[in-house]
Amino acid sequence: MSVTRIWMHPWLENMIESKTISGLSWVDKDKKTFSIPWKHVAHHGWEMDKDICLFKQWAIHTGKYVEGQTCDFKTRQWR
Repeated sequence: MSVTRIWMHPWLENMIESKTISGLSWVDKDKKTFSIPWKHVAHHGWEMDKDICLFKQWAIHTGKYVEGQTCDFKTRQWR
């Protein structure tokens, strides 16, 4: 069964509200400002499962990435 793709804004609000990604939270919900946990791939101590999980989830949602594909994060290529 396929999942209906939703726009990024409501998808992101759902992700914030669900608290499924550690560190993703509202800064000011009324003003729609939020904080995203993120570390650049070139930084020491970078971990895929910890530092880009929001971006990975969006890629899965949009169909750009399927679990098991190889990834080149420096060039943003999913294969």
